[in-house]
Amino acid sequence: MTLQEFVNTYNETTVGDGQCVALVKQYEQDVLGLTPQAVGNAHEYYDDFYDEPFLYENFDRITYNGSNVPNVGDIIIWSTAVGGGNGHIAIVYENISSSSFTSFDQNWNTPLVCNIEIHNYNNVLGWIRKKGIIPPIPPISTKKKSKFPWSVLTNRIRNKRDI
Repeated sequence: MTLQEFVNTYNETTVGDGQCVALVKQYEQDVLGLTPQAVGNAHEYYDDFYDEPFLYENFDRITYNGSNVPNVGDIIIWSTAVGGGNGHIAIVYENISSSSFTSFDQNWNTPLVCNIEIHNYNNVLGWIRKKGIIPPIPPISTKKKSKFPWSVLTNRIRNKRDI
């Protein structure tokens, strides 16, 4: 299943117990092809990353440093400053910039329901990315490089000789 198919399937529904972690576990299974395991509250996906074999064996952890941005499909994690001390976790969906991103969340603005949300980076700890997924490379320009106009230079040199 692709991320888009996942969003189409679960948008405006309740997954599991309606908590954000339940949606991420479903994503791990349906899209990433993993067998989800108990990790804990949302913030623990980041804070306890190196204590959880399921996490460090299957994902890379990327710390948000104020200027880096996640990729579509990354699992983004908020600190205990949100979610009543449990943090929050969601799937990065689209429209990523240095100031905001769109994610697929459960239990954010609509209690116990999945929907697409626009966020800034306030209280974001970082994100995890499935191992083996290569970050996108910026496109290489297909614009032809201009060639040096040797014929023009040659003609100018010839014309100067004739003077």
